[in-house]
Amino acid sequence: ELLDEIGFCWDAQGSVWQANYEKLKAYQEQNGHCLVSKGELDDNDRLYNWVLKQREGMKKGKLRLTAERKELLDEIEFCWDVLESARQEHYEKLKAYQEQNGHCL
Repeated sequence: ELLDEIGFCWDAQGSVWQANYEKLKAYQEQNGHCLVSKGELDDNDRLYNWVLKQREGMKKGKLRLTAERKELLDEIEFCWDVLESARQEHYEKLKAYQEQNGHCL
C-alpha cells in the first residue's frame, strides 16, 4: 500500500510501451503517418528504434504484443510493412496516372 501511495510503477515494461505509444500517436497526429525516420529529429531516434522493434518483432513472431496493443497500433494506422506500404503507394499513383492519361508510359 505504501508503494501505491507514492505512485510506484508495478509494470515498468508496460509503462515504457505506453509512453512510446503515446509519443507515436502524437507523431501520427502531427505528421499524418507513423513512418518515423531515423535522424529526422534528435528526439525521434528512440521512437524510431521502438517502431522498428514493433515491426521486426511482429514479423518474426518474437514480439509479445497483446491483442489490445496491436489494436491500439492499428487504430493509428501503424505501418507494419514499410516496403509493402511503399509498393501500394506507387501502385496507386501509377493507377491514377493511367486513368488520367490512358497509358503507363
